[in-house]
Order: sequence, then C-alpha cells, then structure tokens
Amino acid sequence: MKVHLFNLLCFSFLGFVVTSCSPTNNYEKRIGSGGVILGGEAKFSGKAFQSILPSSINDLSSAQAAINVLECLTQINSNGTVSTALAESFLVDSSGQIHTFTLRKGIKFHDDACFPSGEGREMKAEDVKYSLLQLCSKNPLSHAYSNTIPSLIEGAEDFCSGKTNELTGVQVTDDYTVVIKTNVPTKALPYLLSGIQFAVIPREAVERYGEKAAIGTGPFMIKRTDNGYTLVRHTNYYGKDALGNQLPYLDEVTITIPESKESEIDQVILGTLDVVTGLNQQAANQIVQNHLKKFEKNGNLTMESSEDIASTDQFMVRSNNLKNFKVNSDGTVYWAQVQKLRSEN
Repeated sequence: MKVHLFNLLCFSFLGFVVTSCSPTNNYEKRIGSGGVILGGEAKFSGKAFQSILPSSINDLSSAQAAINVLECLTQINSNGTVSTALAESFLVDSSGQIHTFTLRKGIKFHDDACFPSGEGREMKAEDVKYSLLQLCSKNPLSHAYSNTIPSLIEGAEDFCSGKTNELTGVQVTDDYTVVIKTNVPTKALPYLLSGIQFAVIPREAVERYGEKAAIGTGPFMIKRTDNGYTLVRHTNYYGKDALGNQLPYLDEVTITIPESKESEIDQVILGTLDVVTGLNQQAANQIVQNHLKKFEKNGNLTMESSEDIASTDQFMVRSNNLKNFKVNSDGTVYWAQVQKLRSEN
C-alpha cells in the first residue's frame, strides 16, 4: 500500500536516484499472472537516511526510505482522495468527532530479532495506539508532533505536556478496532493519518533499537550498508496487485550514495545504474546527443520527464528494463510495483 509524506511538511526534491546491488546476489526473475515480471534487482543511488522512526522523520531521504518500509492506516490516492491501507475501513459518527478504524487481519511486521521468535508478529490495534503515543510523547525523538496533531486529537496536548499519562482521544476496543476522538468535527483525520509520521510500528522494535528502529509492515525490509542501504522484499507482505500477484515485484533495491551527478550519468550509460533523475532539459538532451545509439529503437535507454515534479530538474534517463518507475511530486519513489524486465525485453 502506498504511503505519502505528511502533507504539511515541505520537502524539497533532491533528485533521488537508485544504485547497484551486490554482485553476489543473483535473484531469479519469474513470470506472474498477466505476464508480470517478478523478482530481480534494481540499481539506484540516493542519500542515506537518518532515521525512519516515524516520530523522528523530518527530512526527505528518511521519508524516502520510510515509505517503502512503513505503512499507515490510510493512504492518499493519485487523484487526491483518501482510501484504506492498514485499516480495512473507517467510519465517522454523526458528531464528526468519533472516528472508528477497523484494521485488516493477518498483517505481519517484518521478521526481526526484536521479536521473541525472530518472526514478525501480527499487527494489532494496540500497535496503532502505541505509535500515536510515540508521536505525542515529549521526547527528543518526536520531531513531528508540533506539526501534526496537538490541537486535533483529544488529550494530545495534556499527554505531551505531562498533565496526564493517558492519550484520552485514542481508545482500543478490540484487537482490530481503534477509536480516535477529535476536539472538533473534522473530515481531515483520515488524510492526516496517511502521513508517514503516523506509520504503525511495534513496541518491541522501539524498545530494542530506539531511534534506529526500522521495523514495519511495508513491502520492503531495510538494511543499512557502508554506502547507503538496501531494501529487501518482505515475503510475508499482504499487498497484491489487481492480477493477484504478491507485492513487491522486486527482490531487492540497493541504494548507494553517488560521488557526483556526473558519476551517476556515467553509471547509467554503462548500465551499472538503472536511472539518473534530477536532470534539467539541457543536460538530458546532451546525454541523448552524446549516446544517440543507446536511445534509438533497439537501444537500452529512455529519456523521460516527470511532469508532476515541482522543479526545473524534472528529467530522467532510465534503463528500458525498468518498468513502472515514477518519481512522485514530493520527490519520493515507491518501489512496490516497479519491475525489472528481462534483458531481452
């Protein structure tokens, strides 16, 4: 399920691109329903993330990593409407203040040593409440609180200030139901809860790793590397495409820190990177002119523009083997439905 950045945070587009996976990994590509190519590795470059603990996220590189690892109760669709994600449904009562979220059953957190068995347990309503408590807690890790809910959710200000030990506006009625009460009638809460700062995380991960906690329910698990990080397919992910194929399609996406934009361009020409983004039109045209054969009918590269990016550097050069790659208007990339085609395609 796609998770967008919290709408009130204004991040600038930093030209996020992707890098090469370890040469020892040789994931086998498979054919899914409808001829969808499954498996394989994507190779990109980008910035290292600082923290993907939801309450700590306040920079684009961390948000970029987090949207592929963590998930929220709701999500914003491409047409601007809100729909369910971890929540199966949500209802608002006649007062406009009581919001009831019913969770999907059977959703698992990533496997990790923070759990007694090492296997990710099922996500429950208490995890939703715990995550909101983390966001509202008055501690150095909670950077996002003041920009999100202090005047909206009942009791948030009193809880954050220490006047009470309970967040009265959030109640768990059973394992799969969370009721949130707002101070005033509002239709904005489902939109607000789609922000990555409202992602659901397990208590075990925070207690074990603190600000380095990086366990969620999303399509990828994450591992830091010496020069970036790697997204690894979450094999127990519940999400499927319209044809019934389990997401994500890719086995792995490795992100490394580039030396320069020039080195990124060199690598995409050589085929050791799949995409270089953040190009202005002049630079993109120059790449095409210098390597014309690679862009012709039987070539392996394509130049595209990301028209919804609020930047003059909206052009990209990508491998023709990469399908469904898209840079969102906030500068992030969501990898769950990106495919790496076979060479002969």
